[in-house]
Amino acid sequence: MVWQSSEYYYNSTTFNNYLMAKEWIRGLDGLNLKLKRETLLNYGKNRWGLNKAHSVGSTSELIRTCGPSKYEEWEHFYFTQAKQKKKDGLPITREYIQGLGQTLYIKLSEVVQHELEQITDPILISATMQIISAQLPACQFIRDSLMKKEIS
Repeated sequence: MVWQSSEYYYNSTTFNNYLMAKEWIRGLDGLNLKLKRETLLNYGKNRWGLNKAHSVGSTSELIRTCGPSKYEEWEHFYFTQAKQKKKDGLPITREYIQGLGQTLYIKLSEVVQHELEQITDPILISATMQIISAQLPACQFIRDSLMKKEIS
């Protein structure tokens, strides 16, 4: 069985107890969009805690408890056993998970988009110059150390 979640396809026959193989699809930007999209998705999930136990339950613990060999087995177990840690142990439903996805979309499309629009060339140039400037004390220390060795 192959199921679709937004733009990724997951193959349940390759679940292999803990990991599912991902098959990347062709999109507007070409094949293998992992770096571009996964980086942004991971950033958003981590920033707003959407992948934390308080939002999606203790997934690692649940996987160990279930020990699934098929995706369907894991999916059924998850939606019957997973509880929200932040909401007095309310069950996690498909609708709740879809809501987390919608929250992530709103955060990325509104909050992050607005933040990106605030970045200008002078800000990026200044930030890059700060990287170089931060190295100056280390360079001075090395130079001073070398000069002391030459004197001794």
